[in-house]
Amino acid sequence: MIATDMVLKRCADTRYRNIGGEGVVVRQTASEVLVLNEIGVRLLELRQQSAR
Repeated sequence: MIATDMVLKRCADTRYRNIGGEGVVVRQTASEVLVLNEIGVRLLELRQQSAR
C-alpha cells in the first residue's frame, strides 16, 4: 500500500505512452516493460499534470 505522505516520481529512464486506454511504461536501463490499466494511466496523467 502507498502511504498518503509518499511522493511518487518518475525515474529518468522511463518512457510512457497511453495506447487505447492502456498505459505502456518502458524502463530503459532495467529492460522492463509494464502495462497499466485505466487506473494506472489516470494516476500517471494526474502526476504529469501536477509536475507542470
